[in-house]
Amino acid sequence: MTPQQRRTLLGIVAAMALITTSVISLKWLRAPAVEARRDVAPPFPTVGQHTKEPTPTGAWFTNLLLDDGAPAATTPYAVRFEKKTHALEISYPSSHRAITSNNIVDAFVADLIVKTEKLAAPELVQHDELTAEFKFGDARAHFSRGSPFITVVVDAGASLTLASVQSLKLQGSTTKTTTTAPIATTNRPQDDASCKAHPVCSNLIGVCCPTAEGVFLGCCEAGRRRLASSSKRHKVTLGDGSQWLLHASLPIALEEGKALTATIKEKTILRLAYVPDEQTEALLDDHATSYAVSGRVAWHASYAEPDVVEMSYVWGVSGGLPSSLLTLALPHHAVHHGDTILESSMETGYKSLKGPLRGVVGEKWRFREPLGELKWDLGPSTARDEMKTLLQKFEPDQDERSLASSAGVYSAGKRLYRLASIALAAKQVNDKELTRKHGLKLKKALRPWLAADANSLLVYDASHGGVVTRAGYKDAHADFGNGRYNDHHFHYGYLVHASAVAKHLGFDEDGQHHSEAESAVSAIVMDYCNPFGRRKLLEGDVSVAPRSSYFTVSRHKDWYDGHSWASGLFSLQNGKSQESISEAAHSYYGAALWGSVTGDPELRDFARLALALEVRAGRHYWRVADQQGVYKGLRPFSSDHAIVGVVGALDVSARTWFGEAAAYAVLINCLPFSPATARVGGFLRGDLSAPAAFASRIYKAASEGLPPVSGVRVPDAPKTSGSTPGDQYDAAQGPWRSLLLLLRAVGDADGAVADIEALANADAEPALDSTLSLATMLWWASTRPPSPAVVLSEPNVTSVKVDASCAAHPKCVALGLDEGVCCPTSEGDELWCCED
Repeated sequence: MTPQQRRTLLGIVAAMALITTSVISLKWLRAPAVEARRDVAPPFPTVGQHTKEPTPTGAWFTNLLLDDGAPAATTPYAVRFEKKTHALEISYPSSHRAITSNNIVDAFVADLIVKTEKLAAPELVQHDELTAEFKFGDARAHFSRGSPFITVVVDAGASLTLASVQSLKLQGSTTKTTTTAPIATTNRPQDDASCKAHPVCSNLIGVCCPTAEGVFLGCCEAGRRRLASSSKRHKVTLGDGSQWLLHASLPIALEEGKALTATIKEKTILRLAYVPDEQTEALLDDHATSYAVSGRVAWHASYAEPDVVEMSYVWGVSGGLPSSLLTLALPHHAVHHGDTILESSMETGYKSLKGPLRGVVGEKWRFREPLGELKWDLGPSTARDEMKTLLQKFEPDQDERSLASSAGVYSAGKRLYRLASIALAAKQVNDKELTRKHGLKLKKALRPWLAADANSLLVYDASHGGVVTRAGYKDAHADFGNGRYNDHHFHYGYLVHASAVAKHLGFDEDGQHHSEAESAVSAIVMDYCNPFGRRKLLEGDVSVAPRSSYFTVSRHKDWYDGHSWASGLFSLQNGKSQESISEAAHSYYGAALWGSVTGDPELRDFARLALALEVRAGRHYWRVADQQGVYKGLRPFSSDHAIVGVVGALDVSARTWFGEAAAYAVLINCLPFSPATARVGGFLRGDLSAPAAFASRIYKAASEGLPPVSGVRVPDAPKTSGSTPGDQYDAAQGPWRSLLLLLRAVGDADGAVADIEALANADAEPALDSTLSLATMLWWASTRPPSPAVVLSEPNVTSVKVDASCAAHPKCVALGLDEGVCCPTSEGDELWCCED
């Protein structure tokens, strides 16, 4: 080979290497291909009539669809359509707050009422993750989460009335660019404002009609004189002294009487805003023209960091520049380190039930959301031999197949969780015979719920677009309102988790039943954790995936509030609500496992994102402290409780739907005790508070808050409590005490193990919560990491201060957080990297 040929060959090889390297680099830099999700009909029997689009039954605005006058919270406002007149009523509820020992209520008061002469029943025009548009007669309302304005578009020719349940007065000249002047009447000269010129005002001194502030007193022309203001900006004062702004896209002439009225000559955009202070008022003036007409959530798994999701809120903007859009962030939005939302946010005077709101300018919010580790089980136990002995003794009370139709989906789901946990425990102790025994029990117990024949327990409701129980479809109150879309994520999260475990262990259906069962599980997942319609950021291109024609998007998830709403198509006077943050987190954990075991990375990561947000919101809005957090100083509520039982859109309660005992509020927000609770769920670990300090607080509250123990079991009480409060089954509160033992283990593992072993050696068989067995209780307690800083054995628990610095926690340092405090932060937030 000549030197020239050698040089040519080397050049070719180098070029090929460069091309290959470039291709490999591009392969890793480009987003992984995502196979288009098929829009497949659910396999269950269909009931009801198909509609154009699935109903967003769990969305924040569904109260507005029910036509009974109940409000929905947009934050910072609450809105409703009056039941008879269909007028739009707007409230700034935080100004009407009431605090008691057990509740905080931001009451709805119709501060402003918007109506025209041609009002009609509200009709949902469009909606997405962050906005909703309603048409009501010759006006349209654009509701956007976190907007400091309520936006109403009024058609040309409409007769507008702006009223209030309070007295209402229009302020005079409220803008630097326009002025207001009274309309001349036939009875008085326009320029005679003196009190003496008006008989009823003649005993007053000075100017009355209008006053120096531009307000006409009631005595002017015997109260008939009105102020007309032709301007784009108007300021209104209510009887309680609160002030509101009205910005209009075109000048409108308002006449003042008992209400403000105007004739709209051309289509006009009205922007209404509560004014909390002068600084915020200036901010509102600067950003009054731009309003959101859409709000989508964009997300994708980070290419560089597989356990991080990059997420954006992308607002579609009208009226003004997109970059001038003003929105408000909740406290849980503002704890992301390195996010642009923090860099561009500012203080405002707005507050909400969830704490103070910060202003964000621009049409896009960006987040980097760390995803917790996804684990199947609790890991190796220090009590392996004892676990194995208890597993060999375990037998279910009855055949789960026979209980399925009579017990209901929630109770059955909790027992399925127990069977799944036992099968995982058997695998963990490496007993193949026990694993097979309990794996087959799990497989058989799942069959009634995955059957798709004429007698199936589940059906597809085409009227609203969702999987419901057959009993719930027939009776709106059966299965805790499942047929009206209450609690689907609670109910189906247990079914999906159990199905994922069965497949993971190799005990899913085989043969001809395999595809049928998998289709059934996938339909159940899509009912509450459907990624359809999600905007994705792929290689810098934001595109909209097609919506499912069978299911709404992530039925219960509120992408603004972070957590889910459990209530469905039942009207609640204080808006949507959710009781068990832990069961909500468990539902997304189960969906993530199903995505993992079926090779669906999109579902897996979408569910992990939903889980991470649930945890983040739970940490902020379920945790109560008097010295920090969103409930800081809200006494007596903040000083009397450690945890919220039920979070509502306009209220929070220390009680639960089923009882007032403090133990109920604590433990319903802890179960099921699972790998998600231990790790990603974070409610008992670092993601909610310091690993054991918070657990110590809620343990103390629960142990001191159990109802009195009678010492006598209710006759014929089953061994497990199912879904009903323990005191209806077991006068000794056995089921709740069994859960309390697991909570104790978070801070005092040795003490909890001793108590569980004592239960196992007792003569009488203990009554346990239906998610539990003695074997799995021991597994949990024996795998809790040591917590020397906190001991839960004594009722009066004290905690030792641990090193809060970021530098003391390797995971935080790895994220570049090597300065300041992280565990917790100065605001009391425990970052996810604190869990070493």
